[in-house]
Amino acid sequence: ILARAEAFPNLEELQLGWNEIRDAGGRAFAQSQTFPKLKKLDLRGNFLAEETKNTLKKDLAHLQSLKLY
Repeated sequence: ILARAEAFPNLEELQLGWNEIRDAGGRAFAQSQTFPKLKKLDLRGNFLAEETKNTLKKDLAHLQSLKLY
């Protein structure tokens, strides 16, 4: 749901650690263009497979900080 939100175009930092996010949510976030100004994303402590983490690293390589572990 958050990956499709339209109310946060200026958001630069997002803390989503330990929110029980699973692979489908991680993949949706990787493909999302909802947060064009995002610089820092914290997804530590969620239920993401290595494949999903690799997708996030690749698709969000422009971020200053991406925390997955």
